[in-house]
Amino acid sequence: MFTFRATNKGSVSADKYILLVIVNIAVSDLVVTGSDALGWSYLIGKACATVMTTVWNYFLYRHWIFKRDAGE
Repeated sequence: MFTFRATNKGSVSADKYILLVIVNIAVSDLVVTGSDALGWSYLIGKACATVMTTVWNYFLYRHWIFKRDAGE
């Protein structure tokens, strides 16, 4: 509410947030496993996964999870 000035219902945001957490865990696992399969250090995979999820989390938080009403 303070960061993105959200006006949607908290329960809707909570459901979307939980879904995003599940997706982030799955993607992170795939990226780390993929990097290990390529023979790279898991730390490279973890760093890539962290950067990816940080970037898309910001935009998804702002435009999907904590979305403002159209009139604002």
